Amino acid sequence: MSFFSVFFGGSAGKYSNQEKIINEQEIHRLFNSIHLPNVSENEENTVEKAVLLARHSDGKISLRKIFETLRYLEKSKKISKNDRIKLMKVFENYFSQHFS
Repeated sequence: MSFFSVFFGGSAGKYSNQEKIINEQEIHRLFNSIHLPNVSENEENTVEKAVLLARHSDGKISLRKIFETLRYLEKSKKISKNDRIKLMKVFENYFSQHFS
């Protein structure tokens, strides 16, 4: 069992490690497309920035890295489990529509 499996729970393994390029504007658009009722605008900006910072310098990120980032924010009480699930669905849909 890897460190991430222990820290983030076993769910990370269901997400692909294959990295895809997502530019900053697209991530911003994705965050603007959803409403997280329990997250303030300031907290939402923090979550968006965390996802942006999780990308490599070439703009690549994997679904697994997004999950791990959101899971960390959940454990840090920045977002709820429901918020993480909602955000992951948005990113899963984006990846399936643009990279399949």
